[in-house]
Amino acid sequence: MSRSVERISSSEIFSLLVMFCIGSTLILPKGSIAGHDSWLSVLFAIPVGLLVAQLYAALSQSHPGLSLVEIGQQAFGVWVGRFLGLLYVWYSFHLGTIALKSMEEITRTVLLPQTPALVIDMGMMLLCVWVVKEGIEVLSRCSIMILGAVILFLLGSLLLLGKDMDINNLKPVADVGWKKITEGTTKISIFPFGESVLLLMIYPFLNQKRESKKTAFWAILTAGVLLLVDDLRNILVFGDLMKNIQYPSYSAISYISISDFLERIETFGILVWVFGSFVKVSACLYVSALALAQTIGSRDVGKAYRFLTIPLAILLVEMTQFLYRSHAELTHFATKVWPWYSVPFCVLIPFLLYVVLKIKQRTKKAHHSAE
Repeated sequence: MSRSVERISSSEIFSLLVMFCIGSTLILPKGSIAGHDSWLSVLFAIPVGLLVAQLYAALSQSHPGLSLVEIGQQAFGVWVGRFLGLLYVWYSFHLGTIALKSMEEITRTVLLPQTPALVIDMGMMLLCVWVVKEGIEVLSRCSIMILGAVILFLLGSLLLLGKDMDINNLKPVADVGWKKITEGTTKISIFPFGESVLLLMIYPFLNQKRESKKTAFWAILTAGVLLLVDDLRNILVFGDLMKNIQYPSYSAISYISISDFLERIETFGILVWVFGSFVKVSACLYVSALALAQTIGSRDVGKAYRFLTIPLAILLVEMTQFLYRSHAELTHFATKVWPWYSVPFCVLIPFLLYVVLKIKQRTKKAHHSAE
């Protein structure tokens, strides 16, 4: 693979970015610490996510054609840059295990309770390996179709659950206190919006690099609105009870029943969410393999990342088996630990890269002016 061969359009990276943000998030509680005010946490997290995404896009535009790993080497030199590359290989890989485990848990809980976890994980990973080896173009096009299905299903559920919704479930507004709402906002700003830092590995494939800021803005805004609508639907159905429900989105969909004619459509919901997780796991696997290939300095990055895909996929499945041994353990890590664990990767390192590169650019301009 070479970047001159693989190119993705603004609409393709838009869909990929939206699905990356919502892929494994729709099914999980969002800002649960804020209870029935979690929608406020989601709402306030959207502008924060937009600011962070603009930082990533600005970083990419300042060095068009370079990935996150290559930008790190430009800023700090080859060896420090390679160390940063390894950090992001790990971060992407770790995020992939969380996304895969989340998919596995919901599938075993409500769809295939008797199926061994390893079988579910391997089935998903075979599909992910295929699409990753096919390249970023195929993954991006898959994300367009899956995003369309997600939007249609979300809008359909709003219409069909209208009779079960109660606007009074939103009241009293902000009664849990702004401290909890702010904490929920901070966590959602990182998980999932901040995780889009990994797509800095994919921006170089964009065929219209000047569109990266605009595309990132609309993608994060769309993802935020979808998460907000999903959360509001769940609150309007369950109210304060939502904080005690393991999978509020699934439970809300299970309420749909129209005259004994349209029932049990939650199975379709699970399939939509599983395919959403497929996009996120595939993107994490792709970024891990590509970042590792670039970090070790492969001459043919395309060939190297494809070679690395299978061993990384095997390791990812293995790690998923022992890293989180229960749903409670996974939920605790994803909601309590992961957002703070992600801050250096999502905020501190990108901001430091941006500042260092700006200083270098100004120093270089001043040096040329002096000559």
